[in-house]
Amino acid sequence: MIMRIELKNFFKYYDEKLSHHQEAVSQLEAALVKLAPELLDDSSEWVETYRNKPEPKPSPELILPVPYYPQTDNYTQPERTCNSSACAMALEYFRPGTLKGPKGDDEYLREVFAEGDTTDHYVQTRVLAGYGVKSEFFYRLCFADLDRELAAKRPVVIGILHRGSLEAPYGGHMVVVIGKTSKGSYIVNDPYGDLYDGYTSNVYNGKSVTYEKHVLEARWTVDGPMSGWGRKFDAKVEQKHSDSGMVPQAGVELIKEFEGLHQLASDGMVHAYPDPLSGGLPYTIGYGSTKDIDGSPFDLGDKITREKAELLLTQQLKYNYLATLEKTIPYWDEMNDNQHGALLSFGYNLGANFYGSPDFNTISRVLKAKEWSKVPDALYLYRNPGTSVEEGLARRRIAEGELWEN
Repeated sequence: MIMRIELKNFFKYYDEKLSHHQEAVSQLEAALVKLAPELLDDSSEWVETYRNKPEPKPSPELILPVPYYPQTDNYTQPERTCNSSACAMALEYFRPGTLKGPKGDDEYLREVFAEGDTTDHYVQTRVLAGYGVKSEFFYRLCFADLDRELAAKRPVVIGILHRGSLEAPYGGHMVVVIGKTSKGSYIVNDPYGDLYDGYTSNVYNGKSVTYEKHVLEARWTVDGPMSGWGRKFDAKVEQKHSDSGMVPQAGVELIKEFEGLHQLASDGMVHAYPDPLSGGLPYTIGYGSTKDIDGSPFDLGDKITREKAELLLTQQLKYNYLATLEKTIPYWDEMNDNQHGALLSFGYNLGANFYGSPDFNTISRVLKAKEWSKVPDALYLYRNPGTSVEEGLARRRIAEGELWEN
């Protein structure tokens, strides 16, 4: 009977000062060269695992990929339609693709006004139900309700007093709670902009803005811990299998979140800027686009609307990234829309041709073996450990993993 040894014990007790230990390792290396030379390759799987064993994942901020609709561009009554824009964001989160384009909340708002008034919570309930999303408005919510809903991957539309000081707040405004930071603050899609600057800056500063808990205590739970107004949803995100060539919206939202819209000026236009690495060409605009729709390069001084920046991003994702991912990644058609979105974000960050590349052995192996449950941990390996960008990449990898599992 042959007794199997455990190599970990040899690693544990190896002493380079002992000549017989050195000789034994030399014999092992010679045998591997003869029988399995690929195991001594620097890019072999066991070497990669040995070097890149992930640290315990940090307790990250939780943020749901809820799209953002500003109320300020609504086709009618933009000063008082926060409730409809907020509910439209939740609708598009649960039923992606229902509302078309960056002004999709206009479509929803028309349904609201056909039913009644935007400030009527019962009207919002009926309109949402018409789209297949069940919800209910409550008047006695607390922060524990927010935490439970977020943990269940459901945003919450809440009503706050958005004017005045914390000691004497007033007003009435609806926002969407979409996440929570590791320090206990809440991440909000505010359709009117940023509460902290008095809603005086660009409205898109209200996208994924962080409001501290004590601020919401003063403006949301005004009459005590159980006095918060808000809408909870009895719905799950509708999983869709994207048609070939269709850009998964959840992935687009994730990319926009981490890439950021660069050079959005006070005039509301998006301006071209020099390439961060070269300090010059190629001039870049929006979410990293270097060429216009017609293929012509951008110049300094060029400016476009936010809507065009989003169109350029979608075109770039469709033709430069999605097409490559569809061709190279096996079993693509068996994945759902969110899984496509997670890999699209990963590819946009690290290159569309990552699958099968020597630097991406682990994620390639997991995808090839259809080990779907291992994908989030595999994604997390690619965060450049020990570098200045690790923290940001770790947040992105975690978000991609959560989108994959959603």
